[in-house]
Amino acid sequence: MRKKSVSCFTENFQAFMTDLSHEELDGEEQLQEMVELVFKRAVQKPHSAAVFAELCQHLSTVEVQSLSDWSASVSFRSLLVKHCQAEFRKNFEREGIYRKSGSCLEPVRDVRVIDRLREKQNNATPSGRFLNSIKFIGELFLSKVLEEKAMYCCIRRLLQNRDGPSLESLCELLQLIQQDLEVVPSLDSYYNQLRFIAEEGKRAPRLSLLLKDTVDARKRAGSTPH
Repeated sequence: MRKKSVSCFTENFQAFMTDLSHEELDGEEQLQEMVELVFKRAVQKPHSAAVFAELCQHLSTVEVQSLSDWSASVSFRSLLVKHCQAEFRKNFEREGIYRKSGSCLEPVRDVRVIDRLREKQNNATPSGRFLNSIKFIGELFLSKVLEEKAMYCCIRRLLQNRDGPSLESLCELLQLIQQDLEVVPSLDSYYNQLRFIAEEGKRAPRLSLLLKDTVDARKRAGSTPH
């Protein structure tokens, strides 16, 4: 696949799709490279994330022979789902975010130092890559490439972490996809937790306001998805 085509396709989507139809994919490795390149470009160009998601929807059924099983095939969509899962996990590593059971704060014995570090992480802002990858994942859901259960998995993980980058990314995701999510009992619980975090007064004003705006946006939209 020609990289220059992917880098400029947002300016001429139809031309890119025509060009792509003439590309010959000779195996899983080449298809994987395509997946990684599209994801990378989508993260680099967040304002075009919806267009890249549309591209992925067009490519979702493209299949090639599997490397691990010569009698089977793999699709662009299956490789993209795996890549999204890997990037989602890597986001936490890049941001220095860990689960409470494996906190990087544990070796520090001074309670005051621990509190300062925890406060810093709780009010930190996510990197552009973190935020943009979450936005693209949301756009992939809106384009019917990713399933709803994947969104709820992302929501739970981001909410469980409760650090600043995770919460800000969660707000970005919810504001993007909330009207397309099927309402389930756990969704009310998630929004209630966001409201509690916003109101408890332990976060930076900027983050508290963002959390409140996210909860209020759902109220304005109503609980029934369009």
